[in-house]
This record gives sequence, C-alpha cells and structure tokens, in this order.
Amino acid sequence: MPSPEAQAVFDAFKSNRPFTTKTYNSKEHALHMNGKEWELSKTTLVGKQVEMHGLRVWILGNGKQVMYLHGGGFTKYLEQAHLDWLHELSQKCQVIVPLYRKAPGYSAEDSLEPLYKIYHEFQTQTLIGDSAGGNLCLVLTMMLRDRNSRLPKQLLLWSPWVELSMTSPYLTPNVDPWLYDKYLAQCGGWWAGKMDVKDWRVSPLYGSFHGLESIQMVVWLGEYDLLTADAALFCEKAKAQGCRLQTILGPEMLHGWMLFDTPEARKAKNETLSFLFDARL
Repeated sequence: MPSPEAQAVFDAFKSNRPFTTKTYNSKEHALHMNGKEWELSKTTLVGKQVEMHGLRVWILGNGKQVMYLHGGGFTKYLEQAHLDWLHELSQKCQVIVPLYRKAPGYSAEDSLEPLYKIYHEFQTQTLIGDSAGGNLCLVLTMMLRDRNSRLPKQLLLWSPWVELSMTSPYLTPNVDPWLYDKYLAQCGGWWAGKMDVKDWRVSPLYGSFHGLESIQMVVWLGEYDLLTADAALFCEKAKAQGCRLQTILGPEMLHGWMLFDTPEARKAKNETLSFLFDARL
C-alpha cells in the first residue's frame, strides 16, 4: 500500500490529468517550455556553468563524477523536483548536467552528437537519468560501444522511456493517471524528426545490448507507470543478452515516482546513492 503522501500525489494527478489538454498537445507550448529552461534553472542551482559543443553544461559539487540526464518528454525544462535532487547529489559528488537540445525545435539527430562529445571529455563512470534522460543514458552508452569508446561502469535509470512510438500492445493507459499515450507519441515523433521512431537511437528498446555486459545497470520502475511495460521488455532483453541488470519495482507507483516528495522516493534516492558509492566499482 502506498504511503499517504504517495496516495495524495496519485489522487492529484487523477483529478487533473495535465497531459490530456490541447495546450499540452501543442508545438507552441512545447517551444515555450524549451525557452523557460535556463531562465528557471540559473536562479536555483549553484555551480559552474560552461558551454561545450554548443550546449550549456552545469558542473555541480566535487568528488566522484557522475553525469545526469534529465527527463521531460524531450521537450521540457528541468522541474523543481530535478533541481532538488541535483542539489542533493551535488552535496555528495560532482554532477555533470548537460542541458541537451529539446524537441520540437531539435531532434535526436541534432542532440545526440553533442552529448556524445561532452561525455567523451568527462568519461564519467556513472550515468543517471530519469524518463527521457534514461533513454539518453542507454542510447549514449550504445553509441560509445559502437565507436569503441570507454564505457561507463554504471547506468542508474529511473522510469526510462525506451519506446517512443507508444504502439506497444502492453501499454495500460487507463491505469496511469498522469501520462497520456497520444501526447507522448507526439513528443516521440518530434524527437525522432527525420529518423524512424523505432530506430534504436530514438527507441533503445530496438537496439542490441551485446557488449554492455561489464556495466552494472539498475532500473527503477513504477507499477502504475504507463511506460513500465516497455521498460520491463527492455530489462528482459538486456538480461537475455548477458547484461548485469537489476530491477526495483515501486508497488502502485507512478512514472518518475523517485522524484516525488514521498517516503517511497526517499528510499529510491537512498538506494541510488548506495549503488553510486558501491565500493566494488
């Protein structure tokens, strides 16, 4: 049974599904949200701001280096919940946060190469990402493998969005009170751009995970998350191909529940930090 705090979040989304409105379905709205990213973020986090390969990049904190790729349907700026989590992470390690290019103004084809170049300069041992950011962690790692570059040692993925066409027969849209399959399909199409939405660089579910056996992968999923069915298929496929992958399921949890202000989220963050500082790596 979820905590009272988690139940309150569920009830709030159920009473006001934000992504079913025409406003959220519009390209104009998505472009407006793109423009808000730096305006919001620059006033909230303290750290060094640099420009690398055409992208703004935060370097926060000191110590062990990790790269964090944030979610938001490939269209949205960092939410306050992201900023709070990044602040916490930066008290314990150095966090590299590329502000990657967003759809619909940009596509995967525009955005992946700068991320690859930025990672190649830092070569962090750990990639952490939520939702769309989890997708990017996987795609970036597969690009590194294909180019015979050094691989990270860890992928820590929260509710990764691994299939952007939203055509899976296993989707359960009536269970998730937050995410809306038609809106996500539209975002996925924007991100794909001229590429096939089932190209692995857009939807990593369709790629090969051979060659990633040395990486520790941990994937957090939510039972009521619309995207869990496809993420579970990814986990099964990766393990069948020899990957060291562990899944942690949040019973009755929604998409991105690890970022909410709930006891369940606190537990997921503590688990993430525990894996991050695993002395065996």
